[in-house]
Amino acid sequence: GNIYSSDGQLLVGSMPLYDLRMDFVIKDKDPKQERKLRERRDSLWRIEADSFCMALAEMFPKYTTQQYKDMFIQERARKVKPKRNFLLVRGVSYIQYRAIMQCPYARHGSIATGFYGEEIPQRQKPYGSMANRTLGSLMTTNDSARNGIELAYDSILRGTPGKRHREKVRERWTDK
Repeated sequence: GNIYSSDGQLLVGSMPLYDLRMDFVIKDKDPKQERKLRERRDSLWRIEADSFCMALAEMFPKYTTQQYKDMFIQERARKVKPKRNFLLVRGVSYIQYRAIMQCPYARHGSIATGFYGEEIPQRQKPYGSMANRTLGSLMTTNDSARNGIELAYDSILRGTPGKRHREKVRERWTDK
């Protein structure tokens, strides 16, 4: 939950960041299904690789379109052991994440493409370290409150458990 001042200004809030990753490994118990998934992924890549790499280069100009494409080609061609969690971009905002997921190739979903965003929850303080001890902080290892208002009102800020839809993708559970 968020922490507001008495006049309604946000002092601490939760805002997730995303790491954009690519999974190059395709595994399935059924060899026919695995071949089918690989063919679909390869087909999508051939058709939409240029436009996808162009979108990545436009949104994240650390690399050019050709450099992104070369990274993908090099990693896809690895014979030894392709990476399951190849990191493309770290610390992407939600708006950027939603925009890139609407781009060609990515819009087909993580199962079809292997491209996905890993959510990293972050507590943001608009005023920086001002009143840091009073507001409190969270431990990074287990996401529990350490001190201050965060600790005093932890049960309220955490909210109540509810229902959510989960799906198993790439041998790990993800929220939908």
